[in-house]
Amino acid sequence: APVGSLREEVETLVEPLRHRYEVATSIDDALSLTESEQELVYRFLQEAITNVVKHADAESVEVVVTYDTEKESVSARVADDGMGFANTAKGGWGRRGMRGRAAAASGAIDVTTGDEGTRVRLTCPRRDRASA
Repeated sequence: APVGSLREEVETLVEPLRHRYEVATSIDDALSLTESEQELVYRFLQEAITNVVKHADAESVEVVVTYDTEKESVSARVADDGMGFANTAKGGWGRRGMRGRAAAASGAIDVTTGDEGTRVRLTCPRRDRASA
């Protein structure tokens, strides 16, 4: 499992992008994740950021992780201002892997793409906090 806080992990992921993109990050300070939740969010962000670098031809990237107290769910989003892509079927191996990991945690991946860029979001319900 990745070590350190999620904020540190996100900074490590985006640091190499800063020479090439305008990067904005926002990590909910109230967020306290289990090790498996943190691993899921980290792997999602890692794959989504890799896709931006490989495919987006973007100038800016935004990484946001929030906790919805009403829905008791974690949300992680990577957005870019690149050229978007043809949303064909389920996508490549990377997106299939993201969807598989999300589904295993009762979560979902949502992809929105167009001329203004691409937004990829992971939404995952929190586990029973009493037993965590």
